[in-house]
Amino acid sequence: MAHLSGRTYGRVVLSAAAFVLSLSVAAAGPKRIDIQTADGLRYALVDAIEGPARPTVVVLHGATIGAEATEKSSGFREAALKHGYSVVFPEGVGKVWNDGRSFRAGANDVAFLKILAGKLAADGIADPKRLYIAGVSNGGMMTFRMLCDAPDAFAGAGAVISALGAEIGGACKPTRRMSLAMVSGASDPIVPYKGGRVGFFGGRGAVWGAEQTAEFFALANGCGARKETVEKDGESADTSVTRIDWACDPRLAVTLFRVENGGHQSYGGAPLPQIMFGRTTAAFSAPEAILDHFDAAAGQRK
Repeated sequence: MAHLSGRTYGRVVLSAAAFVLSLSVAAAGPKRIDIQTADGLRYALVDAIEGPARPTVVVLHGATIGAEATEKSSGFREAALKHGYSVVFPEGVGKVWNDGRSFRAGANDVAFLKILAGKLAADGIADPKRLYIAGVSNGGMMTFRMLCDAPDAFAGAGAVISALGAEIGGACKPTRRMSLAMVSGASDPIVPYKGGRVGFFGGRGAVWGAEQTAEFFALANGCGARKETVEKDGESADTSVTRIDWACDPRLAVTLFRVENGGHQSYGGAPLPQIMFGRTTAAFSAPEAILDHFDAAAGQRK
């Protein structure tokens, strides 16, 4: 840093502090927005940074978790505000998403999320050129359904511990190419990394494997060969992270982070009981990895 006078240095420190404070105050608590749909009144929680429309990520909760719990405990709120994003947490009917698996049939969540995306742009909350969607578990599967059925509102997508539903995968023909970041546990007991039946007893439909899902969208984006890189996971002796990238236009990058020995965990949020859901790690954050990916695809490299 260049040498500054005491007075100038003080002004810089105060300005930086004021900026950080302004972000925290602007998003001190979520605001609820209501949307009337064919399925009744729906809502989303919005942590919006005041001022001009911002890059924004819509985060879809896991089954039975709900918007409030996801806003408080997923780590997406904190990561989004750190990156200068507004963040939105919509609520599924009955706290689940109709992600294309037949047993989830019900609400028209595709229509709801399309309306929500339009409202965020129309209200000046989201920059429509940098509006992203991400989801955890059931929310990640819903994210993949949006990529198949209604991708036009979004510039990129992220998915944690989820994969493309087998029932819609065969018919999925993406009409828009976009960047994608995935985080999956290699030892996930709920959503199997290599694909297959979902749930402890396999009664929650079926999904493709994580790598099959990522490669499907990489090919749709015109990407080429894959490359694997092992990344540090702190001092952990139990887990490590393998990053898989497909050679691609950086704006259409597809990346899969495979947490070796990792279970059905949000990676960066409040952990589920590891005895049931498998290992997690405090040294890797899925929200941070996904938002870094969005920034890189938009040319906002650090």
